[in-house]
Amino acid sequence: MALKEMDQELHQKGRFEKFSSGEYIEISCDGELLAEFEYCHQNKVFEGADYTENFDSSSNPCVADLEDNYRIHDVFSPGELLDMLNMIREEMPELSIYGRTLLEERINKGSF
Repeated sequence: MALKEMDQELHQKGRFEKFSSGEYIEISCDGELLAEFEYCHQNKVFEGADYTENFDSSSNPCVADLEDNYRIHDVFSPGELLDMLNMIREEMPELSIYGRTLLEERINKGSF
């Protein structure tokens, strides 16, 4: 049990470091994680993970719109991801996008 807790703690620490550096982004609705994107230094792209299939899209229109209109489980250059996040923000303001501003700052500084 202690090993599992240590692994989880290391994962959370690594996730926080990536989040605070603009290398990790989350999309959520009503506190539920719908998608996440993590930067892969080796390939210099963001890898997306789509969790919308875990939710009933008929009861939450955000989930239905997100899963129908966007390719989330894919790879994105930083600029492509920012463009997609900006479109999502415009079309579905009820979704929370964490890390988008940090991503935009890094792109503007040319640090990706």
